[in-house]
Amino acid sequence: MKNNPLLWVITALLAASTVYLFLEINHLREENKSCSEKCNSAQTDSFLTTADTIAKPIDEDEIELVHYMTRIQVFHNKLYFAGMENNIKLIEFYLHEIEEEMETIAEAGIIDDEVHISDNMKNLGLEQIHSFQKTLGTPEYNFKKSYDLLTVTCNTCHTASKHEFIKIKTPTSLPFSNQEFKP
Repeated sequence: MKNNPLLWVITALLAASTVYLFLEINHLREENKSCSEKCNSAQTDSFLTTADTIAKPIDEDEIELVHYMTRIQVFHNKLYFAGMENNIKLIEFYLHEIEEEMETIAEAGIIDDEVHISDNMKNLGLEQIHSFQKTLGTPEYNFKKSYDLLTVTCNTCHTASKHEFIKIKTPTSLPFSNQEFKP
């Protein structure tokens, strides 16, 4: 590990993610405590008016998370083969498609088993996509490094969301035989 900077980056990313999630949980506990106090006070009418303006979690019947995640997985796979061919336009396209799916999840207010899936997507997934997009066309651009960090971030989010059994990896075969990935 001493001689492998990628492991240090991954370790730092995991540590930062853990600290962030710890802080977020504490913040949410404080918000919950504050809301409970408001509900029990004489200001119930005022609180209800405020609560009506806060985004409510989406019912599972309204958004099926697995459908969005499957599209992200397909785009993640295609992104890899576009990157192996150094097809910048296709890389940009698939990053944008992943970003759109992640934004839908981030904006949906999804809470599953007391885990704020939407917040995790916003603070982990979208942050990594934006970082990847910013490096394109710069001297720091390294597709493999950016792709590996995106993959690690996906798995970090899955772990934080109590779905550590879903493990994303670098693809080993083309997803579709009818698409050309060369520029």
